[in-house]
Amino acid sequence: MTENFFAYQAHSHLTKRRYRMDQIDICLEVLYETEKAFLVSDNDGESSQWIPKSKIDTDPDAGVGDTVVIKMPLWLAENKGFV
Repeated sequence: MTENFFAYQAHSHLTKRRYRMDQIDICLEVLYETEKAFLVSDNDGESSQWIPKSKIDTDPDAGVGDTVVIKMPLWLAENKGFV
């Protein structure tokens, strides 16, 4: 592996996989969807956050009620409190 890549796995109800220092994959539930954003929650269901679709990569068929893996910049995940 190069210095830009490393692997990280957190063993909890919230699965997190970090592949690059600037990107992270997080498993989140989609609560609501607009044209430009998803309202998502981690599996604790206590808090929810809006995340812009323009900043993430996920299954194009993801919709309300689905639990999906969402790839986002690490800064965004930190800002939203997911890490």
